[in-house]
Amino acid sequence: MKDKRTNKCIAPEVGRLLTQYEMGELSDEEQDRFEGHLMDCDFCRRELEEMLPIITAIRRHKAEIAKALHSKGTSFKSLKRQLLTPRQTHRVKTRSIEYTRGRVLTWFKNTGKLRILLPAAVVVITTLFLFVTLLQHPKSPYLPYLSFQRLPYRLEKLRGEEATQGEQLFHQGMNDYLRGNYKGAINSLKRAVEKDPNNGIWWLYLGVCYYLNHQSKRAIEALTKADALTQYSQKVRSRWYLAQAYLLQGDADRAIPLLEWIRGQKMGYSAQADSLLTKVHPIIR
Repeated sequence: MKDKRTNKCIAPEVGRLLTQYEMGELSDEEQDRFEGHLMDCDFCRRELEEMLPIITAIRRHKAEIAKALHSKGTSFKSLKRQLLTPRQTHRVKTRSIEYTRGRVLTWFKNTGKLRILLPAAVVVITTLFLFVTLLQHPKSPYLPYLSFQRLPYRLEKLRGEEATQGEQLFHQGMNDYLRGNYKGAINSLKRAVEKDPNNGIWWLYLGVCYYLNHQSKRAIEALTKADALTQYSQKVRSRWYLAQAYLLQGDADRAIPLLEWIRGQKMGYSAQADSLLTKVHPIIR
């Protein structure tokens, strides 16, 4: 049952998983459970949405931040252990961002390393940069060469009462997609493809959302289905993102044939595929 108030989580025993969800630390079963919770809980959904603008800014400066932390001997593993200490299950005391910032600042004060994170703006960025780092694949040597540009989409008007439930879910998901809320989009698009599992375009955008959210395994699954179901022009797009998802996972052997095929089409992403191939080949030799 939904709680009309939006200043607290409606199911704290599930909402307490918020930090672990943001950091990609949940099992598939726990993630599915939490994503189902997001459909009903305005509080937790707002928590995730508030993170998006900050995460976008962090991605632009992640190299500088990582270098500064590394030069001072700061360990992300230590931070991770601190952040993943379970919150009390009977209630959610604070918002995720405030909670996380407080935990990290306390850690730095206790270890005498706060001086390296001044001014205060860097403290906030460093704190939230941790989320992005843990959601990505730092072991993949191809990460610096990947493009995380959004696949263009023009939002179309629904046909009122004629729209199917699947179309309504897709429309809702693409609203979130265009706002940069990829987790919210994933929730709706997953339900949309359940209604119509043969719609290749829906699978394509679901796969793109997973990729933009650095969930390579799920991106590969969705984009493989999109590749099988879409026509030629959309197949080029599907394979472009599929190739990058493989590289995000560190699997160049599966990415290279896709990139070579795209390059040979002389359209769409051919130039980008050629450029990416010139960067990938030296690494695998």
